[in-house]
Amino acid sequence: MIWFFADVFYGINYDIPDIDPYFLSSFLVNSIFIGAGLYFLFQTIQKLKIKKLLSYGIIFCFILLPFIFLKKNYFEADKSKNYLAYDFVSNLMRSAKKDAIILTDVWDHYSPWLYLRYIEMKRPDVDYLDKELSRRSWYFDYVKMNYPDLYGTSQEEIKKFVKEVYPFENQLPFNPYVIEEAYNNMLNSFLVKNFGQKPIYDDMLIQTKIGKMFVKIPEGLVYSLKDSVKYYTFDFPDFQLRGIRDERIYKDDRTLNILKQYPLMIQARINYLTYFSQKSEVLKLQKNYLKYLTEAIQ
Repeated sequence: MIWFFADVFYGINYDIPDIDPYFLSSFLVNSIFIGAGLYFLFQTIQKLKIKKLLSYGIIFCFILLPFIFLKKNYFEADKSKNYLAYDFVSNLMRSAKKDAIILTDVWDHYSPWLYLRYIEMKRPDVDYLDKELSRRSWYFDYVKMNYPDLYGTSQEEIKKFVKEVYPFENQLPFNPYVIEEAYNNMLNSFLVKNFGQKPIYDDMLIQTKIGKMFVKIPEGLVYSLKDSVKYYTFDFPDFQLRGIRDERIYKDDRTLNILKQYPLMIQARINYLTYFSQKSEVLKLQKNYLKYLTEAIQ
């Protein structure tokens, strides 16, 4: 009971859409309760004359129950053909040039990339930074270890931010405006100090003060940061899009929201090309991705 209620009270403190995994411990305890309840039932019916019939009835119901749940939940639970997250981050990496620096605020992009990078060892040249994890001082131990060049060029700004965020992380009096200023200066330094040395990309869905000094040019699934508005060539990658239009693969609202990035970014590139009268490239993109631009993903 302590385990059950501790898990429940811990989980209800989070207001996030993917809260279900936080209650896995409670589900496990609940299964123990079910087993104890069944044992109690069988002990109780031993005193009844129809105990054999009741026993068979209870056994039949509990054998049938998993099959009912299987039928009810199989469509949503079946991930055997679901490559949506894997393909999305793979396509995002296809959009970035060698030795790129990418700043993101989307955990749904960043978390599958962690698998791609550290399990499959793909694109070790890319410095992919999570803007929200950068709000915590411990994240920069990771940055220093994995991106030593990036850490070195912005070492002063990182140390300034870590100093300012220390009171917040240790329940001491703090000034939120000072922390926010140090935070923005640090993130902007990642972009400004490496501009012209490495390709710089924006993968942020929320407009912030980060990167305001640059022009955002749509290239694949990211925005390339440039210093002026003009036509920049870009070899648009052939996206791998397994299962996007397959309605037999379950897609929740969060997944559908992420998948909207495909038509949004393709259309943004088409608009950019149209502005600079690149008709042949526009026609090529429209031909390759017409159904994704004209039909809703379901």
